[in-house]
Amino acid sequence: MKNIINPFAYYSEKTLLTIGIVSFTLLSLVAYGFNMEMNGIFHIGYAKEKTVWAILKQHLFIYGSACLLLILLAYLYNKKTRWIDVLNTVLVSSAPNILLVLLTGLPIFEQASENIISLSNQPDKLAQHKTELMLVLTSSLIAIPLLVYSIILLHNGYKTATHMKTWWQIALFYSLLFALNGITQFYF
Repeated sequence: MKNIINPFAYYSEKTLLTIGIVSFTLLSLVAYGFNMEMNGIFHIGYAKEKTVWAILKQHLFIYGSACLLLILLAYLYNKKTRWIDVLNTVLVSSAPNILLVLLTGLPIFEQASENIISLSNQPDKLAQHKTELMLVLTSSLIAIPLLVYSIILLHNGYKTATHMKTWWQIALFYSLLFALNGITQFYF
């Protein structure tokens, strides 16, 4: 169980890099297949440009920005931090997002979400769509733990890579992550 929560302490950087590259590539391909994209490190949306290269380029920009900023922050914490450890952290943390894209992109969940959103101005009619409400609730109950797992992977990997210990280091790490997520969502 520990190697699932913090694989960075149990596997070599070569194994983690392989897992990370495969996860990142699979995420981009699955996103393309479901017409989705990561428009933030923690946010999924519908693809604006529908080519695999456009989605891959966007994912490279988002995850590359996260790597660059987290590497710079890591050197503030610990000058001995290896960039490969931070890169592995960011890439491996993309693995749960594959399941998020699969879940969000399934036509049954997508249609239910669209129907519920269209009824958001008419709350009295929501009660007539219990099946769709249950589908949206179910997808949310699955999506939230996957998102939390992705954040846990980022936290544990970064902590292992940088020896992050103090409260201000953790606060700065999360501030940077969520600021980056917001900026990339705005940009894309």
